[in-house]
Amino acid sequence: MPTHTLSEFFQNHPYKGFVVMETGRPVDADDLAESDNALQDMLDHLFVTDTNDRALELLNREKTVIGSSAQTIFGPQYHANSDRLLEIFKSQVNSGELVFIKEDGTQFSLHSETINLYQNGLFKGLYLFLEKLNKQKELLIGLRKRDELLSATARVNHTLLSDDSIDEGVYNALDIIGRATAVDRVYVFENYIEESTGKYLCNQRIEWAKDSITPQIDNEDLQNFPLSDITPRWVEYMLEGKAINGLVKQFPKGEREILEPQNIVSILVVPILIKDKFWGFVGFDNCRSEYKWSDTEVGVLTSLASNIGLAYERIRTKQELMESQNMFNQIANTIDEVFYITDPDQNLLFMNKAFERIFGIPIDNVMQDPNEFRQHVHKDDLSKLEFGQNLETDFTEVRYLDPDTGNTRFISNKRFPVYNEEGEIIRYTGVLNDTTSERVAQKNLEKTLEAEKELNELKNRFIAMISHEIRTPITTIVSSIDLIETHSARLNEKKKKQINSRMMGASNRIIELIEEVLLMGKANAGKMYAEYSKVDIYALIHSIVENQKTGSLKHRKVDISLDLQKETILSDQRLLSHILNNLLSNAGKYSSAESTVKLSLSESDNNMILTVEDEGIGIDHSYQKRIFEPFFRAREVVDIEGTGLGLPIVKGSVEAMNGSVEVESNKNKGSIFKVLLPIKR
Repeated sequence: MPTHTLSEFFQNHPYKGFVVMETGRPVDADDLAESDNALQDMLDHLFVTDTNDRALELLNREKTVIGSSAQTIFGPQYHANSDRLLEIFKSQVNSGELVFIKEDGTQFSLHSETINLYQNGLFKGLYLFLEKLNKQKELLIGLRKRDELLSATARVNHTLLSDDSIDEGVYNALDIIGRATAVDRVYVFENYIEESTGKYLCNQRIEWAKDSITPQIDNEDLQNFPLSDITPRWVEYMLEGKAINGLVKQFPKGEREILEPQNIVSILVVPILIKDKFWGFVGFDNCRSEYKWSDTEVGVLTSLASNIGLAYERIRTKQELMESQNMFNQIANTIDEVFYITDPDQNLLFMNKAFERIFGIPIDNVMQDPNEFRQHVHKDDLSKLEFGQNLETDFTEVRYLDPDTGNTRFISNKRFPVYNEEGEIIRYTGVLNDTTSERVAQKNLEKTLEAEKELNELKNRFIAMISHEIRTPITTIVSSIDLIETHSARLNEKKKKQINSRMMGASNRIIELIEEVLLMGKANAGKMYAEYSKVDIYALIHSIVENQKTGSLKHRKVDISLDLQKETILSDQRLLSHILNNLLSNAGKYSSAESTVKLSLSESDNNMILTVEDEGIGIDHSYQKRIFEPFFRAREVVDIEGTGLGLPIVKGSVEAMNGSVEVESNKNKGSIFKVLLPIKR
């Protein structure tokens, strides 16, 4: 049927709108699906050539749209219509719903039927028939949109609870809700209050954006954004739990100056309120269409925003709890006394590591079965361990029969009740202390004084050794300076270089000693940190071995086996040098001349494995748990030069790179030190 005939037929149709659209650039409809830009370009070049009055009424238009592009009709709600438009252009005949928008930004849907026009097999235009949806259909569409949004919200909540990484979980959540709502950008801002002014500022935490939309996550203007100063209306509304919802062109000038440079056409911002605190907000941007969200949608998305905020708070609380737990464990495990916690029924909840040190029983064993400890308590004292629900502090002392020595040890047990706000006992804390030494204090006094004397002498010898080591290079430096100042004119260049070299060597020795002491302090305090860079590990090993051959490895054979996929790794050369120098130095010092020291380097399961093996005097099993303690030296090696700092520095360096160090050794059969370091790619 010719266009003019259809136009005449539908011109005065009482309920059906009629629109004709044609393009001067016919295209293959399949090409429109290749990209979003191709579909947008078609809308720009598809023009309205005819329409009836009913169409204008249905489209909420007061003026004619003849001569306007299809972008004028479909563009404002492009994000909601893009899939339908592709179906229309690719199907000769099609029917369904299309979404349109009023001047105030509210959406409405119309039933549409289309018949496509073709020229030489190419899409040339279409007849568009529009009619109003009946109430039942409108209700069904509204319910379907609500259900889709609720379904997306359920998937979002599942994602927030499932993902271990909060940023990854929130990004996945934004991706789900962004696609479900068909917006262009979704993002989360977190607030903070400036102490000096009490004003709200905010930072963008995370953002999801469509591929065709410019992200704003790197926009520096959105970090430390002065929310109270630039958007006070937002703060006022969101503090009351209200959303910001509407078309940007209708917003105050100050707000438009922030939003328009981001190409935002319409926006929804919903507050995140946690325990009545304005934590932040979630924003939904439409950059290509005007849209005002319904009250139902705002309610669902506000609830969703709160869940996102709660996810951040849950992770933050979990981290704070873990930090608090770690701090508690560190403190509890550093005290010498046994510290424990039980519930009101005396079930053991916690016990520090001092228990294993004092009684030699694994904590896990006694946690599972208290009789593991009770069976060694004198039978006449067992009743003393059965506390009632006392409101006061309990103090008892029991005799403990040491299963290793057969000796009787006296153990004091002091227990304190802990109450809740209602005055009910919620747990007990207690301290076990070996008081045997107090009972034999007089007998062991002389031994204790002697031990303290030996310790002081050891410290004095250490201080004297350090002082001597520093005094010697300082004397060298001072004498060299004096020589240069007094006889400079008579010294030739060669002699001056020798003096300078001697001074440099002495200076380096002082620096090495100071660094060794400082490193030990850092390692002992757990404050040694790694600084990663590219390291030629093969070259580093060969360089250190060559240097050691003039010292501890002199007259020793060194077997080197290196088997890494790449010679250059990402690591901390300074820490690696500490590890290699100290392990190789010990291997040489505690081995005889002409013995062999083996050094191997390999990798397995993303770990670099460094092994240093010697044929030396070995380490007695009774000492192996203490060799990484500062200043500790076994009795067998007191006559061999050393400070007792090398292995603590090795351990601190390894742990700073998230690695581990192990030792295998038997007396007079050599030692094997194995270092595992994660390989960073």
